[in-house]
Amino acid sequence: MRNSLLPIILIILTTGGAWWLIRGGAERGAGGPDVAAGILRLPKKTSQQTSPADITGTTTITGDAPADSATWRVILIAGGDRHPLTNSAVLALGEELTRRGCIAVLEPLLRDRQEPLPLGCDGTLRVSLIEGVLPTDLPGAVTCTLRISATPTRVPTDHPAARWFPHLPASSPTIMTLVHQSTPVGTPSWPHWYAGLGNAFSQAVITHLGTPAATTDTTLRLRRTAWLDDGKAGPETTGPTTTIYGRIPSPPQGDIAEHRVAFQHPLVRGWIGDFSPVPFTARDQTERPARAELLHRIEAGRWLKGPDLGDAVVFSKEDRLSDGSEIHRTISITASGFIEWQERPHPMAVWQAWTTAAAAGDAEAAEQLVRHRDLKGLGLPASGTPQAP
Repeated sequence: MRNSLLPIILIILTTGGAWWLIRGGAERGAGGPDVAAGILRLPKKTSQQTSPADITGTTTITGDAPADSATWRVILIAGGDRHPLTNSAVLALGEELTRRGCIAVLEPLLRDRQEPLPLGCDGTLRVSLIEGVLPTDLPGAVTCTLRISATPTRVPTDHPAARWFPHLPASSPTIMTLVHQSTPVGTPSWPHWYAGLGNAFSQAVITHLGTPAATTDTTLRLRRTAWLDDGKAGPETTGPTTTIYGRIPSPPQGDIAEHRVAFQHPLVRGWIGDFSPVPFTARDQTERPARAELLHRIEAGRWLKGPDLGDAVVFSKEDRLSDGSEIHRTISITASGFIEWQERPHPMAVWQAWTTAAAAGDAEAAEQLVRHRDLKGLGLPASGTPQAP
């Protein structure tokens, strides 16, 4: 009895299809790594991480780093575009900073995200591709130039919120230029090749910034003592070194304001943002600039007008959080952007709690006193003793 040829034909077709799929898989990852917005968390198993391919070449950086970049622990890493080389740099920077004990907050494209994370950041690294051409078929030689802007999360020194900031070294935004050229060793896959490029980018940038190899100080722990949940409890009930971490309330979302980055310190927290470049269109189809629309909404919301601060107008309002606790909100508006902030209630009580705890040997409280040694909000003289504001 003659066997049917149909099973043999099916085997041939299945084998050929599988070979075609495997062959096509060589192109997977050619578009670069996927970068998700949010706090980066490394896989628990190293086997789940993409190991960087070996490459030979050079990476150089020119331009100054911010004066205090070595002290940054919570860092927003944003992409200025979605090019695969940019995504490689953003992801690798986040991974390496996380390994060194920092908190990396990723934004693949800074303005893509509708709700920025309510987490105070020390500074922002924004990566953009200036020039670079990718290999077409397989990973190969590449030459590229990246622009990296490093911006400390600060308010102007004469801003009303600045009087509650801890002592911070003088620092200003800087621009760095990274030039890279390399050739892979062997024939790595696209994911491993991109990981190798990202590793070269991140090592050069972090060395230039001076970020430490590990967090041996209490900076991150101190940041977690900044506020209790929504600020509803005070130091008189929990002490100054509580480990409860309170999120910054999420900013109001809208079509005119783009909240760029948050700051959080023991006595002040808030948001820094820009105006949308797209004019606001009212129901009657009339258009007005985003700044004018924000001022209109503030007036309708019964905010109280305060004294102007240079070219900025200032408004304040008493408000309540979802749990019913009271907060005092203030916003300063310039021609190009705004700063919205909250001052912690009873700052003198916080200072006195630090003083008492430090005298009893509390290292975190003592560190807070050092970090706030020239606090202007409490009228501290050179001796560091609070005076009536």
